[in-house]
Amino acid sequence: QLGFQVTTAEDGAEALELASRAAPDVILSDVLMPRLDGFQLCLAVRSDPFLTRIPVVLLTSNFVEEGDRALAMQVGADDMVLRTPDVQPMIEALLACMGREARPAAPTQQTETLQKMYLQRIRLQLERQVAINYSLLDRTTMQASALSVLGRLSEIAMQSGTAVLTIKAILAECLDSCGISTGALYQIGTDGGFCCTASSG
Repeated sequence: QLGFQVTTAEDGAEALELASRAAPDVILSDVLMPRLDGFQLCLAVRSDPFLTRIPVVLLTSNFVEEGDRALAMQVGADDMVLRTPDVQPMIEALLACMGREARPAAPTQQTETLQKMYLQRIRLQLERQVAINYSLLDRTTMQASALSVLGRLSEIAMQSGTAVLTIKAILAECLDSCGISTGALYQIGTDGGFCCTASSG
């Protein structure tokens, strides 16, 4: 819509191959990709005499710490922007990089130093993703348990029987789902006092 002619690639390796065939005006790349990620793509572009002057903008939802941005600059990215529902920051970064005369130079740090930085950022990101996945797994397990209990309570309520028997069955199911062996359900009687309606255990 803004007048760009866009060529897409499935991952960083394909992007590098396409750029080598016909040099683009700018490369926009996600950081997390199979085969060749955004950081590695930057290194490859800056190390190729044919591509080294091409602006590279990295886009990320996960690499949001200052160390991640520092690594992006070290490997030769022109900018790294946060992925948002509004693509305006991405567009502004692309236009700014295309209008800039000076390009980031090829990485001056030793490959071994950059490799250590890269592995450290990737490790931290993996640890963060594992923690998020464990949290989601816990939430999913809790929701599955809650749905199972609600389903069982619904079945009990639909079964024919007296109200007292139904209440006793529901009480037993609720106690069991909470891991409680004994419990009782009281109602307020007509005289204002408590009356034991159901008990279990």
